[in-house]
Amino acid sequence: PAGFPNDAPYPAAFLHDGSDLIEYAALTTVLDNLIGAGAMRPTVAILMDPVDRNREYMGAPQHGRSIAEEILPYAEQKLSISHNPADRAVGGASLGAVASLATAYRHFGLFDNLILLSGTFVTQLGGPWNRSDALQPVVKFMREFHGSSTYPAKTAWMACGAYEGLAAVNLA
Repeated sequence: PAGFPNDAPYPAAFLHDGSDLIEYAALTTVLDNLIGAGAMRPTVAILMDPVDRNREYMGAPQHGRSIAEEILPYAEQKLSISHNPADRAVGGASLGAVASLATAYRHFGLFDNLILLSGTFVTQLGGPWNRSDALQPVVKFMREFHGSSTYPAKTAWMACGAYEGLAAVNLA
């Protein structure tokens, strides 16, 4: 944010597919405008890009573990960000939303806030959108998640286009 760094710890948003959010969603402009309008506090955005998106983002336990054990501690050490989970969010779109949900769910208490955009929260294969066997890891994770009574975060923001193919699974 403008004025970074200073002595005050900043809230932090750990965002999957960071480069795509900058390129396709104008993330830096959106954040600058929201902060400038006073709609959100100045926040450090930690943008994460996958090496192998389809392997890492489908609810894989090792992905969330790398965020919890490597990325988060590194960011806390190197950046002026808050250590308070209430000041931290994890988020993403599509499979990035699945990765965010899985991270918050499996590492409860690290992130009090979730940002889930057009999540690929599929619970079965096939169907009208012909979801392929490649999404089996997502189905497995979503069944685990739905079978649990654990809430992954205190607050979650979800958005999905009403006419996109993921609308029904985001409502479920």
